[in-house]
Amino acid sequence: MEVLNERSTAFGLAQRTKKNLKHIELARANGADVHEVTQIVLSVLGIVIIPWEWHLKDRFTEYILEDLYANGWPRWNITVGHSKTLSDLTHMLRNATAHGHYKFSSDERDPKDVWLVIENIKNRKVTWQAQISAADLKTFCYRFLQVVENETG
Repeated sequence: MEVLNERSTAFGLAQRTKKNLKHIELARANGADVHEVTQIVLSVLGIVIIPWEWHLKDRFTEYILEDLYANGWPRWNITVGHSKTLSDLTHMLRNATAHGHYKFSSDERDPKDVWLVIENIKNRKVTWQAQISAADLKTFCYRFLQVVENETG
């Protein structure tokens, strides 16, 4: 497929998604009636899932989660199943996102006050489950975008 514009690249789409997330973050900080936590979850699609699906699946097997955590990435509390690499984690996150398997601890607007339970379900059985705060999910998205930028040049 020929790339027709910057939005058609993994990095271009991810950058625009980040721009929208920053806009919502600023609007909430200024008292606007917006839902930053919702935008963070939507940003997972544009910053993490689509770039991973389009170009980066195989490359992300080289990123070991324990190494990322040691370098300041937010830690996922995986309570069912396991993920060793960034690719493993992203694959489970992709499945959960595609099927809407997110649970929120509250309707609070501040990402620090909301925890998410994210699940991969196969044949009505939870095969992977992780918990993360919405604030840490946002940080995860920003860190992921740095890797996308590094990998796509």
